[in-house]
Amino acid sequence: TPEVDAFQDRIIDEVFTVIAAKDIVLPDSDVPERIKEVCFRRYNKPSMLQHMERGQRTEIDAINGALVREAKTLGIATPCNESLVAIVKGLERHRRQVLHEPTIDYGALEAQAANEQRPARGGEGRPGGS
Repeated sequence: TPEVDAFQDRIIDEVFTVIAAKDIVLPDSDVPERIKEVCFRRYNKPSMLQHMERGQRTEIDAINGALVREAKTLGIATPCNESLVAIVKGLERHRRQVLHEPTIDYGALEAQAANEQRPARGGEGRPGGS
């Protein structure tokens, strides 16, 4: 989708910002274009997706997570890579729960939440508040 393509562009930009800050010279000057080309292949099933489908941990920490850690040591913001790591970790956890843990009874959880006492909030800014 165009939205995911734009997100990928920002992720790649952050990667190359870190590469430049570390004065790393790549042998191929057109790496971003090659990345886009490889990612555009329609019949490629990435290993990260395969791991996720099996309920296994992915290599996100070793790839984008490593970039985020390195960027922090350099004082470089990498919000898109940080978001990507968080999303993948959330999906990993969800898939492990679905495949390897007891089924969650959402109806029972909703009933329990409905019976719990809500903490009192101040009346300011609320309709009908005192």
